[in-house]
Amino acid sequence: MPSDFLATLGGFVVYALALAVIPFLPLLIGSRVINTIEDARSPWTPFIELLALLVGGVVGALVLAHNLPPGATAAGAIFREGGPWDLTAGEFLGRWGNPLAYDYHPLVPWPFARAATGVPALLALFFGLAAVAAPVVAEPTPRSVATACRILLVLVWGAFAAAYGFCFALWLLNKLNFWAFLLLLFLIHLFRSRGEEMVLKLK
Repeated sequence: MPSDFLATLGGFVVYALALAVIPFLPLLIGSRVINTIEDARSPWTPFIELLALLVGGVVGALVLAHNLPPGATAAGAIFREGGPWDLTAGEFLGRWGNPLAYDYHPLVPWPFARAATGVPALLALFFGLAAVAAPVVAEPTPRSVATACRILLVLVWGAFAAAYGFCFALWLLNKLNFWAFLLLLFLIHLFRSRGEEMVLKLK
């Protein structure tokens, strides 16, 4: 029935949008709390937070690579019914959307971890600590402490967002199934049309 299809489609869109918004809530709430206590904006803000975000992304990639089941990123696993990505929205949040469900062994720095993960973890730890400590060391004021807290928040959030975003994309592919290819073709056509329009305007 068309009405059943529309209801199912509407429910999926709502769940997908909710899952897309959820990872941004900790960053928004945490930033608001920090800025309410003390204004965290400083000359360090745009550049050091970008570094923290990049370090967080590396941390998230290390953790995710260690936690993904073997073959989970293969096309057969992504689209397979009963596969690692064939989850309800609630199951997704309980597994890939739950920071407590991950194994953080790759973050243990060398020499306590395996050499394959120890060196990247040590570098991430070094740059992360440097980014957090730099404002306070340079100018030990309440605003610098607030800046350091916000940098730490961005770093931790970057790690979570990197892992969550990758898993969300695979979950979305599983749910869309062959519609994902139609959507990709539509986006390619749209960008190609926009590109041709821009070329014509430049001429």
